Parts: sequence; C-alpha cells; structure tokens
Amino acid sequence: MPLVVGGDDDVKIGSSTGAGGGQAFDLQTAQTLFWKPVPVQLRQADREDQHEELIFRILSGVSRANHNMRILRIHISSESDLFFLHSLEVSEEDFQSLKNEQGILVDFASFPGKVITLLDRCINSLPTDAPRFQAVLTARGSESVFRIMETNDFKQLPHITLAFRPGNDSAVKQFLAFRLLEVKGNASDLSSNLEGTQRERESLAAQLRSTQQQLAALQEQHDKHVLEVQVRGIHESSSFATHFESCVPAGAVW
Repeated sequence: MPLVVGGDDDVKIGSSTGAGGGQAFDLQTAQTLFWKPVPVQLRQADREDQHEELIFRILSGVSRANHNMRILRIHISSESDLFFLHSLEVSEEDFQSLKNEQGILVDFASFPGKVITLLDRCINSLPTDAPRFQAVLTARGSESVFRIMETNDFKQLPHITLAFRPGNDSAVKQFLAFRLLEVKGNASDLSSNLEGTQRERESLAAQLRSTQQQLAALQEQHDKHVLEVQVRGIHESSSFATHFESCVPAGAVW
C-alpha cells in the first residue's frame, strides 16, 4: 500500500504487514505537477452520494532526510470547506508494492503523468449520469479510498485505486499554513511585479514625454524651415519681377 499522510509532519506507511517507516516530504524543493478542480463522486458514511468539484494537487519532491528518495504527494481539498483534506504520499520504494498489487505497467517516474492523464479525462468527460471516466472518493472514518473508474457498455473498470487518509486537525492546520505561506509568497511576487511594472510604466512615460518634446522641436524646426523657404521664394519672385520690368523697354508690346 502507498504511504499516507499522518497527523504529524512525517508520514506513516499503510502496509498491512506494518513494515516500513515514513519519509518526511521536503516542501521547499517540491514541484507542483497538477493543480486543478476535478468533478468527483463523493461517498461518505451516513450521507447520500454527492457530486462535488474538489481540488487535486499533485506534488513531486524528495525526502528531507534523503534527497535521493523521490516522493509523490497528492492532496484533495475543497474550496467550499477549508477543513476538507485527504492526502497521500507514495515513495519510489513503496510504489513497487502498489505496482505489483494493481498490475501497473509504468515506472515511478511515469506514474504521476498517467494519473494526471486520467484526472484530465475525468474533467473532460461529458457531465452525464454515467460519464465514461469518473473520479470516486469514498471516505469511511479514518480512511478514504480514491478510484478512477472507466465505464463501458459492459461494466465499470477501476484504473487506479489509492488509499488516502482524511486530514486530522494537525494535518489540516499544516496544510492551511502551507497554503498561507504560498499565498503570501504569491502576493509578495505580485507586489514585486507590480512595482516593476509601475517603474517600467514611469520609464516609458518619461521616454514618451522626451519623444514628444523632440517631435515638437523637430516640428518647430520644420515649420521654421518651411516659412524661410516660403519667404525666400516670395523675395526671389519679387526680385525677379523687378529685374524683369527693368529689362523691358517702356511701351514694349508682347
């Protein structure tokens, strides 16, 4: 079974044999591979099945203790309920058990891309009573199971089944703190970008004013030159007429 997020910062293995231990996920070096809302059929105890749009975030990272240990983390959260959180972590080592149990043909490096492809198919499936690809999250007490199902004319086929764990108070607080840090970081980046844009705008405005001043000076020089040419032309025309009159004998008829 894959690793699942526990109540503390480390993770615990959900193996039926009880073997193994968790690897602390290094958020500082993590990379977000997928972050989208996905339509999900939500099945909860003592409640009717619901269709909700839940936020899936898939991160790829390494263990803080061992940067050679690659780990995949998946969060399922809700924009309408901040305390709704289901999480999973699977290391490269534990992926082998998952691969053998479910007959997965790809390696650990290709696994996130295949999951993302299936989630995109769930997103793109027509919103009918029986979409071809459907994400299903079943929550029962301290455990939750996520499946991606494909429906054909004969039966429903599960493509992948993953064991998640609902977030307890500690896990939810850590997740919200993590998101708050991200939001603050994004706000800081946006503020810096805005300041840079304002400086660039001011620089462009100054360049525009300078260009307008140069254009006005050139226009003034052009108008002055045109006026000088016109005055010179008038003067030359007048001089030519005077000279012509002086060269024509009095009383001459043309």
